[in-house]
Amino acid sequence: SSESDLLFRTQMRVADAFYAHWKKGLAILVAFLLLVLFYGLRQTRIEEAQKEAAETMAKIDRKMPAVNLLQLQGQWGLDDPTDIRRTKTLEAIAGKYEEVAQDSTGTASVEAWLRAGDTWLRVGNSDSAKGAYTNVLAASDSGLLAVGARNGLASVALESRDFGAALGHYRNIADTEDGSFAQSALLSFARAARSAGEVAKATAALDELESRYPDSLLGPDIAWERQRIAATGDQG
Repeated sequence: SSESDLLFRTQMRVADAFYAHWKKGLAILVAFLLLVLFYGLRQTRIEEAQKEAAETMAKIDRKMPAVNLLQLQGQWGLDDPTDIRRTKTLEAIAGKYEEVAQDSTGTASVEAWLRAGDTWLRVGNSDSAKGAYTNVLAASDSGLLAVGARNGLASVALESRDFGAALGHYRNIADTEDGSFAQSALLSFARAARSAGEVAKATAALDELESRYPDSLLGPDIAWERQRIAATGDQG
């Protein structure tokens, strides 16, 4: 019948096409499987490298000098600058973090740079801290690590009384982040602006904080900062 002839001719065409192109199809399949295998091996190496870097940083963390609470309540901050042994230990730890950062990639490298920056900041080495934080932002301009780096850069700026730079970092966090990051940044902005004598900017930051986050848990801190701003105005 005509239907049987049509079915037979169709089957023959499919068979001819298969035998004509099976080598090409097999090559494509093999190439695809090799690509999947290569990607899987690469991801495994990356995960292993990240895990190894994390373990190395954990070992370094355990060598970090503990914070003395009485010292923290005084004028020294986290560390006594006259304690040479403590300072040398912190410098060595910061150097180890930088080694991990340079030898790693991805998140592990960025996290190591951030820890190096925080440690250099404790030492009082502003230049090294700034360099480490800048490396963080070069790799990640948003999220937890970037917020940590910008807060660190703001601290470096405040130590040199560069209020403009500090305000810029806090403003960046407030504009690009949300939630607790933005709230803390706005409060820090207000404090820095008050210290710089820019009362209007300080008040505006607190107003923005309360407007954007009416249920913020920073209510007591906001009220205390407004009192300090008012006292600054009274003294002026």
